[in-house]
Amino acid sequence: MKRLLITFVILTLSSPVFAAKWNQVTGDDLKALYQDTVMTGYHKGNKLTVHNCADGRSFMKYGSTEIKERIQTYPNGDEMCNEDDKGNRCYNIFQNANKAHKLKFKGTNVSSSGKLTITDKTPDWCS
Repeated sequence: MKRLLITFVILTLSSPVFAAKWNQVTGDDLKALYQDTVMTGYHKGNKLTVHNCADGRSFMKYGSTEIKERIQTYPNGDEMCNEDDKGNRCYNIFQNANKAHKLKFKGTNVSSSGKLTITDKTPDWCS
């Protein structure tokens, strides 16, 4: 009986009902998300801040590193790509489906993933 109860609890907690639902952001909505916004979050324990400019440039500060400029492109409409001195990396972007958390996003690719929250509409690193 005890084993059955533990199995039920594990299956119940791992159920999709308890997991956050994420919807992929594509097309014009994806482009709009990366224009004139500031996003913050954590990746591998380091604070990440990204200022997205209206002209397609982006400036990122990761941990204690210097602010780094990146160029953003949307080659096929369903992913966002960053090009910088380390190369080109593309991500699928997902928005939290819960209305209370609609400003929370996550990006995923083959090698990494992270979560960001839009915090401000004034990207002052863009000037």
